[in-house]
Amino acid sequence: MKNSYKNTLNRVYSKQPSDKLFLRINEQIQHSTVVQARIKASSYGLLSLVSVVCLVPLIRYAFTEAAHSGFYDYLSLLISDTGYFIQNWKITIASVAESLPVAGLMLTLGILTLAVYAFKKSSVYVGIMKINIINN
Repeated sequence: MKNSYKNTLNRVYSKQPSDKLFLRINEQIQHSTVVQARIKASSYGLLSLVSVVCLVPLIRYAFTEAAHSGFYDYLSLLISDTGYFIQNWKITIASVAESLPVAGLMLTLGILTLAVYAFKKSSVYVGIMKINIINN
């Protein structure tokens, strides 16, 4: 009984797949990697483009909100009379903090972060595509 198992296992392990099968499997893996990289690169590229397009109105909104809140008045006071800011720093910092357009800044920074992240990931996948295409 032990010999029959041993003979069967020896026959199974002695048979190796052909070289053509190995090459076809390797080509299929490389092809699927390129396809996945192409899909991810285009998706992240599209996300980057959309976020940059959305960034333009958000920056305009943040500047408009800063103008309405009086932030530019504090900025001009800081430039023209720095001594007053240094002398009354507690009051002026609190006033500047109240006049900052927090919502506009947070939205702008969030979309800017998303755009940078998407561009970075897109360039990584474009690099993967180039490496796999060059190797073929």
